[in-house]
Amino acid sequence: MRSTERCVLHQVFPSRRALWPRVVAALLLLLVVACAPASVRAQSQELIFDGGFELGGVNWGVSSTYTVANSGGWFLSSVGGAAPLSGLPTDADGGGMNLYVVTDQLATGTMALFQTFTVPTDTSFRNLYLSFDMFVNDWSSQPTYNPSQHARVDIIAATGTAHLAASIFNAYLGTDGGPIPAEFRHYEFDVLPFLTRGQAYRVRFQTVVGVSQLNQGVDNVSILAVPEPATALLAASGFTVLASVVCVPRRLRRRLLRRQT
Repeated sequence: MRSTERCVLHQVFPSRRALWPRVVAALLLLLVVACAPASVRAQSQELIFDGGFELGGVNWGVSSTYTVANSGGWFLSSVGGAAPLSGLPTDADGGGMNLYVVTDQLATGTMALFQTFTVPTDTSFRNLYLSFDMFVNDWSSQPTYNPSQHARVDIIAATGTAHLAASIFNAYLGTDGGPIPAEFRHYEFDVLPFLTRGQAYRVRFQTVVGVSQLNQGVDNVSILAVPEPATALLAASGFTVLASVVCVPRRLRRRLLRRQT
């Protein structure tokens, strides 16, 4: 009789030894559920400031040369507005919310826009994504690439004159094909294999104009350090915890049945 009573009480009020694995499993399950919806990119680190130019181009620098003083440069403009010096049309849709930057000129020259960043030393960051939206309107009808008439996007050394520095990684070189004004296009590259952790670099947007007007429009610039994906690990942990929560009561029931028989 005592054995039967103990079995009934054990089923309703398990001992501490039988209860603690279920409590721990439940807490782990709550932790997994809380963490799993967070995407890997939500844990990423953005290395560029004011990449959408909504703050007016904070932290961006300019290094340029012109054949005629004050004849061109980089300008903050509203999306869909005409080029500020020449009045040439630009893409009406835009690559961002309100503001972006664009080159315009009335004479030949070279115009570079850049921002310095440092590659994280933390080895948990396994990717470094350079991304941006850009259009290049070449009004000279030159071939896709002309040394005297083109746009480029590079990562260069953090020191020296930005418009003369050699490229460490080239993301774009040439002009957009097809009818103009061209639409914003999105570009994305993993640049970590080309860079050294802990080192400082510059991302550079540069327009070279030697024939006729060339408008290089840029928006939504980002250099995102992304950690190693943990989604699969979280999912596996979730299944393990769920299995433990389900299986512990079954083992207890089998033990109770053996004791009753």
